[in-house]
Amino acid sequence: MMFKWILSIAGLIVFALLHSLLAGHGLKEWIQNNFPKFMPFYRVFYNLISLIYLVLWYIFIPPPTYPIYSVPSPFAYILIAIQIMSIYFIYKSAQQFGSARFFGIPQVLSYLKGGVYPEYYDEMKRGELVTSGIYRWVRHPLYTFSLLFLITSPIMDTRILTILIFAVLYFTIGSVYEERKLVERFGEAYKKYQREVPRLIPWKISKTK
Repeated sequence: MMFKWILSIAGLIVFALLHSLLAGHGLKEWIQNNFPKFMPFYRVFYNLISLIYLVLWYIFIPPPTYPIYSVPSPFAYILIAIQIMSIYFIYKSAQQFGSARFFGIPQVLSYLKGGVYPEYYDEMKRGELVTSGIYRWVRHPLYTFSLLFLITSPIMDTRILTILIFAVLYFTIGSVYEERKLVERFGEAYKKYQREVPRLIPWKISKTK
């Protein structure tokens, strides 16, 4: 059992390091300077690598021998309903800032149609700070609803618990790093947004429209 935990955690740490490396501006800038024609495809590549790694991790990590707990029906159906709601809000969160751009589709199409290269390394240039809709509740709704999806799993085993603990740590630390870049990009507007809207837990709603 201990070996499974160590193996699971080690695999997620490697994912975090890989994910952070691919998301960092240093690597993107190096690729842009040395392999500029690859940049329109970088966001697609980034997402595929992350997805493939997580799928392989889930397949090859030894499965738990028994659940920590299993919520009986009808309460299990309530948790499943919350999970479905979480998936919906994850989709809506991505849609607000451009879900297609998030997956890298416009970047590829712009390049194939007109030879346009992304201006922010891996994404089309965007100058607007999104603070409306779901972003009035929390600054990082993708993280919030991903955690809610994991927390409300009707069956909790060591593998899911490992992912949950890791996600809490990674999203918390990652959001701090991400917001440093957003402050550099949007300046005082983002600092004001930070003061008005919670990071991950929606304990208040901003008056921003």
